[in-house]
Amino acid sequence: MKKTLVLFRHGEAESSGRGDHGRKLTVRGDAQSTATFKALFSLNLGNYFFLVSDAVRARQTFASSGAFFKDPERVEDHRLYLTGIEKMRSVLKEIDLGSDVNTLVIVAHNPGLSLALATLAGDVTGLSTADAAVLNIEADDWNDALAMDGCWDVNIILRG
Repeated sequence: MKKTLVLFRHGEAESSGRGDHGRKLTVRGDAQSTATFKALFSLNLGNYFFLVSDAVRARQTFASSGAFFKDPERVEDHRLYLTGIEKMRSVLKEIDLGSDVNTLVIVAHNPGLSLALATLAGDVTGLSTADAAVLNIEADDWNDALAMDGCWDVNIILRG
């Protein structure tokens, strides 16, 4: 079954204040996030599930999806804050996505998301704020899919 993974970097955030974890999106960052979610929604990828870092800017980025995705299933997890692919894999192992979820969207941070893109697809492009890399693979389940380093195809990179 085709699996689609979206690695979505949060929108542009303020440069200081509230500590790194508490930084908020700028007006530009909110607009970037909304535009990227609009483009993602237009791809009509199927049944979505969202994993979201609990940092303020990631949660605000996810909130920008509300105009397009109505009450999507999501999990917020502190372990997605400034993390890499191994931690993403361990978080996913604790969540039962079921067989009907074919699109997983991870809203998080760099350098982790860009490193995950390089690990899974061999793509070293890197993600700027509000960019979303859309990757595809054929796999039976999500844990198998995320274990397939270097095997994912980059469908498109939506630029924020």
